[in-house]
Amino acid sequence: MCIEDGGHYYNFLVLSGSAFFGCQWAYCFHSITKEISNSRVLLTGNGFLALVDFIEERRNNSVIKIKKNIDTAPYFKGTKLKARIDNHNGGHQWYIYNQSFEILKKQNKLLPWQKKYPIASGLKCRDAIKLVDKKWETTQVVYEEGRGQFPF
Repeated sequence: MCIEDGGHYYNFLVLSGSAFFGCQWAYCFHSITKEISNSRVLLTGNGFLALVDFIEERRNNSVIKIKKNIDTAPYFKGTKLKARIDNHNGGHQWYIYNQSFEILKKQNKLLPWQKKYPIASGLKCRDAIKLVDKKWETTQVVYEEGRGQFPF
């Protein structure tokens, strides 16, 4: 699907049905056109995988469906997931999940290879657009207390 905002096209390759509180797994990236092909998306590599909530955009009829039957396997295969959970008394823990959202580990810091795992926390579509504009990658996480997982 595509969302146009100020002459810019933000593409979301939807990889799942509703997965978590109505969010859908999507590969998010910027494009200069509404045209999507597997080879072009894979070659750009300028995107990230996230759980995205498209409810507002669907309600506003701002979603443009552009193509069906794109091979989504290269975008979401066998990876583990991460989510930072803040404690009520300060501090946080990183939860490592499998794709069924079963907790595999809880730890205070991410190990270097875990930084590449997709973040398994819901993200509003407008926030995903901000991250696309910042050329954000899943390895760029925010560590400060109370700031969340994304650099807003």
